[in-house]
Amino acid sequence: MHAYLVPWLLVIVGGVHQCYGQTNKAPVFVKDMSEFFISEETPKGTSVYTLSATDEENDRITYSIDADMFRVDRNTGDVYTTRFLDYEDEPILYIKVVAKDSVGNEAIANVQIPVEDANDNYPLFSRAIYTTEIFENLPIGSTVIRDFLVKDLDTQNEVIKVQCNVSASAAQHKESCDTFQLNKHSDSNRDWNGTLTLRKPVDYEKKKLYQYTATASDGVNYFTQSIEIIIKNVQDSPPTFIYAPSPTVDEGKPPNSFISYVEAIDGDLEDKRPVVYELFYDNTCANTELFSVNQTRGNITNIKELDRESPELAEGFIDLCIRAREVIGNGSFGNDESSTATTSIRISVTDINDNNPQFSPSTYTVNIQEDITNRTPLPGLTMTVNDLDTGNAGMYNFKLLDWTHVFTVTPENGRGQTTTGIVVINSSFIDYEVGPRQFILYVEAKEDDTAESLSSTSTVTVNVIDVNDNHPTFVQEEYKARVRETAPGGTEVITIQATDEDSGDKGTVGIRYVLMGNGADKFHIDELSGRVTVANCPTPGSGDCIDFERNNRYELTVVATDLKGESNGLSSFKQLIIDIDDDNDNKPRFIFQGSLYVSYVEELKTEPSPEVILKAIDIDTVGGPVTYSIVSQDIEGLWAIQPTTGKVTATRGVLYLDTPGNQGFFYITVRATDGKYDATINVKIIVIDLNDNSPYFTTIYDLEIPELTPPNTFVVTVKAFDKDSSSSAAGQINYKIEPGNQEKFTIDLVSGNISTSSDAAFDYDVQKLYYLTILATDKGKPQLTGTVTVTVSIMDENNKNPYFLPTIQRTEVHENVGTQYSIYKVSADDKDNDAILKYYFQEPITARTPEGISTDPNIYNFKDLFIIEEGGVVRTNKRLDRDKASVLTYTMIVVDVKPTIHQTGEGTLIINILEYNDQSPYFLPYNNITIDEEQPLGSYIMAMQARDEDDAIEGYEMVSNPQNFFGIAYKTGIVSVNSRIDYEQIQSVSFTVKATDDGSPQHLSATAQVFVTIRNINDNQPQFDSSSYTAYIPENSPGGTPLVTVSASDLDLEDFGVVRYRLEDSSGRFLIDEITGDVTVAAGAILDRETLSTITVSVMVYDTPSNPDPNVRRTNTVPLYIHLGDINDNPPKFTKSEYFASIIETIPENTQVLQVYAKDADHGQNANIYFFKEPNSGDDNDFFSVSQRSGHISTGKSVLGYQGTYRFRVIAQDEGGQGPHKAYAYVTIEVKPATNAPPEWIIPPMENMTIFVLESQYLGMLVYEVLARDRDSGLNGVVDYGFYDLGVFTRNTSEFRINSVTGVIRAEIVYDREKEDRYDLLLVARDRGDPFLETTRFLTIKILDVNDNLPVFPIVNGRTKLFRFNVEEGEAAGKVFGKVEAEDADLDIYAIIYYYIIAGNEESKFAINATTGELRTTTVLDREDKYMYTLDVQATNNVSDHSVITSRRKRAIDPTIATVIITISDTNDMPPVFTQKQYYGCISTRAAFGERILQVKATDLDSPGIVDISFSIVEGNDDGIFSIDEKSGVIVNIKILTADAARTHNLVIEAQDPTNLAVTNVLIFVHEPEEGAKLIIAQPVSESRLFIDQIRKVLEESDDIDYVCVSDIVDHQTGDESLSLWSDIHLSAVKKSGEKTFRILSADELKTIVEKEREENRDSFDLLYIRDIETETENEKFIDGTPVLAVVIIIAVLIFLGLLLIIIAYICIRTSQKHKKRMIETKRLIANQPVVVNPNLNPVYDNRGFELETTKQPEPQQPVYSQVLKTFQQEPSVQVTTSVEASPSSNMEIDMERERKPSPEPEPAMLFAEQADDALEVEIRDSPQSSRKSSPSSSPQPQEEYRIEAEIGAACDFWDWMSVEVS
Repeated sequence: MHAYLVPWLLVIVGGVHQCYGQTNKAPVFVKDMSEFFISEETPKGTSVYTLSATDEENDRITYSIDADMFRVDRNTGDVYTTRFLDYEDEPILYIKVVAKDSVGNEAIANVQIPVEDANDNYPLFSRAIYTTEIFENLPIGSTVIRDFLVKDLDTQNEVIKVQCNVSASAAQHKESCDTFQLNKHSDSNRDWNGTLTLRKPVDYEKKKLYQYTATASDGVNYFTQSIEIIIKNVQDSPPTFIYAPSPTVDEGKPPNSFISYVEAIDGDLEDKRPVVYELFYDNTCANTELFSVNQTRGNITNIKELDRESPELAEGFIDLCIRAREVIGNGSFGNDESSTATTSIRISVTDINDNNPQFSPSTYTVNIQEDITNRTPLPGLTMTVNDLDTGNAGMYNFKLLDWTHVFTVTPENGRGQTTTGIVVINSSFIDYEVGPRQFILYVEAKEDDTAESLSSTSTVTVNVIDVNDNHPTFVQEEYKARVRETAPGGTEVITIQATDEDSGDKGTVGIRYVLMGNGADKFHIDELSGRVTVANCPTPGSGDCIDFERNNRYELTVVATDLKGESNGLSSFKQLIIDIDDDNDNKPRFIFQGSLYVSYVEELKTEPSPEVILKAIDIDTVGGPVTYSIVSQDIEGLWAIQPTTGKVTATRGVLYLDTPGNQGFFYITVRATDGKYDATINVKIIVIDLNDNSPYFTTIYDLEIPELTPPNTFVVTVKAFDKDSSSSAAGQINYKIEPGNQEKFTIDLVSGNISTSSDAAFDYDVQKLYYLTILATDKGKPQLTGTVTVTVSIMDENNKNPYFLPTIQRTEVHENVGTQYSIYKVSADDKDNDAILKYYFQEPITARTPEGISTDPNIYNFKDLFIIEEGGVVRTNKRLDRDKASVLTYTMIVVDVKPTIHQTGEGTLIINILEYNDQSPYFLPYNNITIDEEQPLGSYIMAMQARDEDDAIEGYEMVSNPQNFFGIAYKTGIVSVNSRIDYEQIQSVSFTVKATDDGSPQHLSATAQVFVTIRNINDNQPQFDSSSYTAYIPENSPGGTPLVTVSASDLDLEDFGVVRYRLEDSSGRFLIDEITGDVTVAAGAILDRETLSTITVSVMVYDTPSNPDPNVRRTNTVPLYIHLGDINDNPPKFTKSEYFASIIETIPENTQVLQVYAKDADHGQNANIYFFKEPNSGDDNDFFSVSQRSGHISTGKSVLGYQGTYRFRVIAQDEGGQGPHKAYAYVTIEVKPATNAPPEWIIPPMENMTIFVLESQYLGMLVYEVLARDRDSGLNGVVDYGFYDLGVFTRNTSEFRINSVTGVIRAEIVYDREKEDRYDLLLVARDRGDPFLETTRFLTIKILDVNDNLPVFPIVNGRTKLFRFNVEEGEAAGKVFGKVEAEDADLDIYAIIYYYIIAGNEESKFAINATTGELRTTTVLDREDKYMYTLDVQATNNVSDHSVITSRRKRAIDPTIATVIITISDTNDMPPVFTQKQYYGCISTRAAFGERILQVKATDLDSPGIVDISFSIVEGNDDGIFSIDEKSGVIVNIKILTADAARTHNLVIEAQDPTNLAVTNVLIFVHEPEEGAKLIIAQPVSESRLFIDQIRKVLEESDDIDYVCVSDIVDHQTGDESLSLWSDIHLSAVKKSGEKTFRILSADELKTIVEKEREENRDSFDLLYIRDIETETENEKFIDGTPVLAVVIIIAVLIFLGLLLIIIAYICIRTSQKHKKRMIETKRLIANQPVVVNPNLNPVYDNRGFELETTKQPEPQQPVYSQVLKTFQQEPSVQVTTSVEASPSSNMEIDMERERKPSPEPEPAMLFAEQADDALEVEIRDSPQSSRKSSPSSSPQPQEEYRIEAEIGAACDFWDWMSVEVS
């Protein structure tokens, strides 16, 4: 309640204070700008000061200011600048400021504000143009410009610095900074004074003009000034050869003949000296006495006759070295570099035909084989022909004079010395056997292209050599023979004969014979004679020898081979057939193959059955028939055999007793014979006995068995006898039990053993005696029998079994206990009192590992780990190893040993072996590694993997890591690069890794040391010692001419640091020594200066010469600029064929009239054109003369009085008028009558002067300044300047403009040399006479090239062309896949383009050829890493341009940058990847069929999405409960779950694309409905669904919950109602209970855990709007009535305060009439204000989202609606700001501030409650935390603040404004 009363009390106190105010006073300045100063660089509109004044009555104050540079905000006092300030113009500002209260009282202050100087002026040079001239021999250190002065108007700048600016200099003037030097004499921040001196020598002949660019700086501002320095010539240049041809002369030239001449001139451009000549010799020129040179004229003559074939002219030429020396004076000649010059010429001597071609030697002999093939040269034949003449005279043709149809000569022609040969063209004529065996060939060499047709011949003898080209031929067409099978070895069979036409061993004498074929080993053939015999064999006719019975014919092949049977001999084949004749060489053989023939005979019979017929066969075709006889038998004469048939019978009826010893059978031996050989066989005849005796028993059987006799127990054996023979069936007995034994017993059929049956059970109380009738039966015919009775008595026994209690017993033991350690004592019981129990283990015994895997006893014998004593004590028997067996299950038996038949019981003992960390981890095998240097930080090096038999590995760490090169991931053991590794600094290093396990109760560790070898890589690029090279040579220089030596170095070690050089010169004009870097001219190179005066080639340096792999090798390039010197090979050309001028007759003598122009494509002296007037071509009076050097046509004498037209011809001749080339042009001059004198030109000083201007400068650039003078007075002496353009006088052309008064010519355009490289201006100087007189002068302006055109890529639709390329993933590194090309409009060196990748290649996967623009890969690309790359390629003229433009938008319109898009095509090489490592879901036992449980998802980098992925369940679904949709991955149940279903299912899900697969685990938990709970969320269902994952994550952070399943989200239920503003989330939770076992938490457990977590992490729960958790059965049972009570209290307080306000208002009205009057005016103004509603603001504000939190379910609140109205208050008002901040301790602070302020500007829409006169206006808006004071809050969470401002219009004006701020 106190919190509601405090604001109102504060208002009341403030109102009373207002009612009793005092007299108003003027404001007083607190801050009036008197201490203020301002910088001159302050921007316009800047807030620079805040005026501040106080008013004792706290009246409202307004401000004003009297100053044009400032303005002031009348309400706030903020002062702003209104314009820019300048210290140099206004160092002090004078202003007046005024503060006024609401009744008009003023405070005034006049203020002086100092302006602070800023550095805003450039340091300027004292002259706008600097031009000076110096002689080329000016000594170093001499002053070039004196009083070099720079001034700066500022005072706050730094000391002025002046220096040469290389970067601002033009390309051709960059050496100016090295040539001249600035010297400082004095400096300050206001001025700089110094001089410019010469630093290096200058040479007029090399450079006539320097532009020195100086930049002055004051620390901030920079100003650049160009100084033009003109070089003047002095006599210091050596002679220059202008003509030094290399002549060609015929040999035979007589002595003293003129050969050629050389000519040199003084290299100085003026005052040239004469030159003399002499020969000299060096390593390039031979010391020869063949030639001489005239000293003065330079003529070259030969001293003696020239012979091309002489040794001196063996090469056809001779080089002469000639020196030119200047004549200095007094007969002395120059002898130093400045006065001498040398050159060399080559005199070539042509040949005449004075030698014939000669064979050497003239005869040849060669041997060829007869089988030589066509187009084969004759072996060893090289015919040498030499003709000493050259040219056509040394050319000749070869001709074969005979045997042309067999042979030909090749080559068919030759020159000089040539070798030739003879080739076979038709080998069919070459046959040793047919002939001829020798060819005599004549070869002619003849000159067919000369008049002399000189020739010579050579003889070639060709001998034909026989070759083996004929096969042997057999004499007979066929060969057949016969031989007996018993023929002994060596018996002759047949003789084979063959012949051969070849000679020697290749013929008949060389034939050798061989037998081949199946059976060839049975015979032998003599290799020389061909005689065939029987091969030696130990058993002729049998065995492996010839055997008729085995093979009666042999079909063999005889091979006849020449060359003595060698492998390279020729062979022929012929069939040999040998038939075998039979002999009687085999004994008879019985058909029966066994060792004993058996049959049977009954007593008293004579024929056995089956009958005995013994048959023998004889395989021979010769010899007698087989007969049979008995050799032996047991009873002589009892058995007989038929001799021809072999049938055996008894001579009488046989008896069983006839057999020897009553054995029952007879033995007989039978013989078969063919008259030569015998065979025998044994026969056994068995006598069948007759049954004539019955079986009988001799014993009485009476016995006892125990009651508990088990089934299948032996009882007794009965025995019967039979007098018949036991060897016959009649004497063999079988047993059986007659029916009536109740199937309790069985008897063995043969042995008579009686046993209890398999299901027999005896009970003494039921039956005590059993009588068994035993029947004995023999096997005779007919069968006879005998019987006996067996009496069995049952004995009574104890029969209660012992048993375990409980059946399954458990115990545990630590794995580190010793052997014989007692771990447990089992217990059992037996109802028998006298029982004696003993305990044993028996099979099955099983064990499982900690992972739940069954232990294989064959791998680890766990069955004897424990033993059990008979008393039941279990002890350890061996050392335990939990990692191999952690849970053992023993089967126990308990035995009652008291009864005779022991009684047993069975049970199970489960032993759990507890872990004890007693094994240290160990590292898996690893190798010491080798890595490349300069690996990026974080690069993978290796993975250190450790294992522990007991526990998991906790982590890895480095324990020794010199220089911190490597780092290791704590959990994974992955070793990576941690700092830079440079092979040049270190070549090997080691580190030590420690692995620690997480065992209990102690952590154990292991260490491993790894040795790392650093492998050198090519990481340094070779660097040239210069960024470019320049060479100067004459055009047409011969091959081998040296140019320059380049040099480069490489910081790498070993082969990577070895450099080699290469020229990138596709024309092949130059060569480079790859090792030394020497560059020379290639032989045959065409070097024409007029075609290309400067040749630019790229010199490449590369390292690693032993490895050409571009991925390994590094390169660098620099340009080599080759400047070609000129020779005179082009004639001059006039620019016009005719020239015309008009002059006044009063023109002075020697005045220039016009200038003729001629051009020569040559250079230097060769292009030095002199002009002459052709004699007798006109102007016979010689009024006009022609300047030889300039071509100026001048008046040679006065033409006064000689008006008319004069026409003559002018000659232009090169080489200073001495050259061989001339050109002609006509000149016409009209002489007019004169009125006054024309102006005279001073500048330019000469006609047709040429000046040079750089392109790409700026508009208005000063080009030149001309000057003319006129000696006349008055207007006739005033000179105006202009141009003649297309015959019209003008001051402006499209390219230039001239100031008509000053003569300054400026640029009208920015010149572009690529569009126009020269301009010819016809200058006009015209006086103002009437008529005017004018003088013209031509001025040529040459535009010099600068690199002003960037290389550009093609532009398409206003943007740089986009390059697209495709690369297939997996392509080998180095694959060139595209090329980008740009163009450059500049010339020569400025048009060389280099390409660089400036963006998009951060991973260095691509490279570009800097000169060709070819793009290639540097590594194998993987589309799954990245499927598209975007590169920015920049084209530049700079070989080392590494600039980068980061703005993509800018690049798109920059034509020097092209975007390259590289798409990586895919191959299916990646398996699917599941989006989660493990999935889990829950399903209720009451779930419907097909209910969705969860969804698994997988992606495939090959084919994004899941379109190509199919899912399946591969394990864990043995019961077939679940199914998965193969496309979507949704898992559902396909069986109804029951309460007894398994609670946890671990499924293995497989995701497969067409070629790859991946698996993941899915846990599905089955829960009961009552095991769930519901979370109450203070958000609707649509919002709650958005943060389900956050809720699940918060709950799973609890140590007591591992998995949370959400089964449903519904509207919140309160009793029978549904509240849609809140929602219920139904969920269940799972906790791990073992390594692979889980337990579903009950509803109460889940609720307890969640409530605990909520208390500990309230902030997290509040942010998720979690209000409560309930079990599924709880219901909301009460409604919180607190809000209703609060509303009632608030209404009561407001009524009380309303009454109190009415009383206070009444008192105020009565107190002051003045206040009453103001109140009435205020009400009138308020009533007249229009109502404005902002349509953009929502008229409804719902504050439900900011209700105070409650743990119980609040009643839903309905939104409060208010009407919106906007009003304005005009009168001054008082603002009361109340700040209220609530904290958990319910503390509250209130701060009230009283402030008079002006009427507010229109404010946002306000809540308005309609009343008659008074209005309650409430503004609701977000506000920053602006409370003056705030109470400490226990909650760290930031609180959102909202400010409610209320306006109350009342009767008293002190309540005009009230603002309440609630936080």
